[in-house]
Amino acid sequence: CRDSFAAAGLVLQAMAESGRSISELRREIPFYAMVRDKIPGTQEDAPRLLGALRRAHGREVISTLDGLKMRFGEDAWAHVRPSNTEPIIRLQVEAATRRRAGALMARLKREIAALP
Repeated sequence: CRDSFAAAGLVLQAMAESGRSISELRREIPFYAMVRDKIPGTQEDAPRLLGALRRAHGREVISTLDGLKMRFGEDAWAHVRPSNTEPIIRLQVEAATRRRAGALMARLKREIAALP
């Protein structure tokens, strides 16, 4: 709840400083389509999977704070992480279009399936 208040405060500050409405500010934020999926996997499986993906996508890796976040060009990224509550690996892809996000998700799942 505190984060919501902080976010609302930042929006109000941006409105006050710019003199623009929320809808005007929103038009400046680019749209990104999100695709989520999951695969079977445990916390114990995660280091091997994330390590293999990190080696395969070394230059694309932008964060390892919570799983593995990789950038694909200027308009897309993927995040792979183990669930803290279920025996699954969560996959999330965002891209400038739904089609690109879906294609990247399919690519990511093929790469994971091909890992030893």
